[in-house]
Amino acid sequence: MNNSIIRLSSAPRGFGAVVDPIESGVLGSPTQHTHEYFSNDDLGLYVGVWDTTDMLERAEPYSMDEFMLVIEGSAIIKDNRRNTSMTINAGESFAIPKGYDCQWLQEGYLRKFFFISCHPDEDVPSEPAYDGVVLPTINQATARSNPFLSDAVDNPEYTDTRGRFQVSSCTSEPFETDFLPFPRYQLLVVQSGSIDIVDEQQTNHHFASGDAFFIAKGAICSAKVQQGVSLICASLNA
Repeated sequence: MNNSIIRLSSAPRGFGAVVDPIESGVLGSPTQHTHEYFSNDDLGLYVGVWDTTDMLERAEPYSMDEFMLVIEGSAIIKDNRRNTSMTINAGESFAIPKGYDCQWLQEGYLRKFFFISCHPDEDVPSEPAYDGVVLPTINQATARSNPFLSDAVDNPEYTDTRGRFQVSSCTSEPFETDFLPFPRYQLLVVQSGSIDIVDEQQTNHHFASGDAFFIAKGAICSAKVQQGVSLICASLNA
């Protein structure tokens, strides 16, 4: 499977060469760029890196489920119903639930990784599955022996209204798995430790603290952790 295991770079080749058109709902005149590492219009799944200068989004329910890792700058998300705001800084990850009534207030430059779920046949729910920004935290409980290739996501911190999009975290002791088809689409961010993923071409992909990577559903791979690892994950079960 091509592009089944992808290391995300904050500065992919050619990034910034083409300016994005300004989408409806974006106020002001920001300069924005997008690089997609993976896209599937049928699933409504998009993974990549995006940047922007100062901007303001229209206050309205968020049109997608989106998990983000801030690479540079800070994001300010306003809760329209409570009239409160939250700031997410570089190095932090967060998710905005589909249907959450919010407004993005961007002051200064921002660059982020994104994992978007926006199925073309699914409407924005009248009430979000979670009414707020989701800030995943590392669960210090020891994961089971093969958490990486298990069919179910352990202890999700957010699940969308259809049970398909999930945000979770885990801390694991050493483990090693057999070669199996990967059970979901998933973006993983290494918080501490390291993990090695071997693909079906026997290529070893080593990911350490601060790295972000994407694995496509169905990718034949194995995983090995030698000294423990902590991960924050965004998943699409589709």
